[in-house]
Amino acid sequence: MVSLLTFYSKMISKKGKDRWLNRIPGFLTGVILATFLLIPIVNAQSIVEQAWGYVRVVDIFFMTFLVAFLMMFIKKYEWEVAWMTCIVLAISFPIYVFLKAELLQQYFSVMPATPGVYLWGIAIVMSITLVIALGVPLGQLKHWQYAVLAVLFVPAFLVMEWFQWEFLEGVYDAGGSILVHMFAAFWGWGVILGLQDKRESVIEEGMKTTVTSVGWVWLAAMLLFMLWPSFVTVLLPPEEVVSTTITTYFAGFGSMITTYIVLYAIDKEIDPLIYCYAMLGGLVSIGALCDVVGIWTGFGIGLAAGVISALGFRYLADYLTRTTGVLDSMGVMQLHGICGIWGAITAIPFAGMVEVYAAVFCIVFAIISGAISGFIVRLGGRVKEPFEDSDLFPVESNRTEDTF
Repeated sequence: MVSLLTFYSKMISKKGKDRWLNRIPGFLTGVILATFLLIPIVNAQSIVEQAWGYVRVVDIFFMTFLVAFLMMFIKKYEWEVAWMTCIVLAISFPIYVFLKAELLQQYFSVMPATPGVYLWGIAIVMSITLVIALGVPLGQLKHWQYAVLAVLFVPAFLVMEWFQWEFLEGVYDAGGSILVHMFAAFWGWGVILGLQDKRESVIEEGMKTTVTSVGWVWLAAMLLFMLWPSFVTVLLPPEEVVSTTITTYFAGFGSMITTYIVLYAIDKEIDPLIYCYAMLGGLVSIGALCDVVGIWTGFGIGLAAGVISALGFRYLADYLTRTTGVLDSMGVMQLHGICGIWGAITAIPFAGMVEVYAAVFCIVFAIISGAISGFIVRLGGRVKEPFEDSDLFPVESNRTEDTF
């Protein structure tokens, strides 16, 4: 205390006062320069982050519609797939934003979120998860039942999101192997288990395709491959985007290679639909570790994912249909479900048992909440003709024999 008083007494002495007064202009000049130089830098960084996020969010909107084209290969069932994607996006996105930003944050202080790139990013991730999930019961529902399922899906996704990111700590899943892909597959399976539509017209009637419809699947698959890094990096800081992007691509390269090898080894030819789907398996699996591992680990994960997905389409799909009596219309389990599980398994050495807890909860909760949702929409009756656009559109006046 005495030393402080001595110091201040010297400061206010005439000689000390003159010295400090002479330094004031320089000090003020430094403050002004720092203000004008640093504030633009901070603002520029914020603008760059917003721009990075904006581009990725728009990419995921594009991917959401591409998923529709990926599923648009069944003869006489194409328009309703596109309509379904539009309507569930338009319903689920606003509901999610309202529940998260207006209800949960303001009244329950849970999962804080303010309107901005982060909120729009996770909202469109939720919506694309819903579109993927509805690939399981696709064609087995009346058109309005898709809208009901969109409403029921949002709170279920919020519960899963809360459990994984707030209740648990240390889960590795920046790219959504668990939150998006596993949850979509098992929630969708819960829906068809709740529907219990075991009619022969659903299970045994072959899904007829055309060269043109399969061409759309090829295009959608390749564009989804190209845009996938935007999906897995949407919630990451800009400095991690480039490294995560190249790791993601390497995982995709791996599944492209092994999908071809496995399918050709089994059949001596390539089923184009299976290839278009299974080649994306590496991109699904790398989601858990996309921001953690390097390109060669990612490549290895993708190699294994291609094998897993290709074998799943060749053998697991028929087994699941025979044992449950219900149909996974788009093979969501074979791409998103088992490849998502593989992604979670690869993250266990990094995250520990918390990764197991997240994956197990995802499977159990997704099936239960999906089954409840399926049972609810089942009360509204079953569609007369599965996999048929005439449920919603006046197709007969637009069809000719040579068109289909």
